[in-house]
Amino acid sequence: MQWNIFERKIEGFNDNDTIMSAVESRTSSPVRIIRDENYQSNVRGLIPAGEGAGYAGGITSAAIDRIKIFEFIGKNFHKPEDFC
Repeated sequence: MQWNIFERKIEGFNDNDTIMSAVESRTSSPVRIIRDENYQSNVRGLIPAGEGAGYAGGITSAAIDRIKIFEFIGKNFHKPEDFC
């Protein structure tokens, strides 16, 4: 399976406890995926971030947006069920 190729390059990519992996693209989005005060979209557990989601305009602002989200997740979510 293709995931095994990624696992050889990125250790942990295909672990059983991996909830979701996302792609990084080299495009900017002309739209914004709306998120609530908990950074989640209307699809519970899906947290749009960075340039592709419409929350940044470059690599630095995308990194800052992701840092804010990771800090929020670290403070508020402790197990997978917390995302739902």
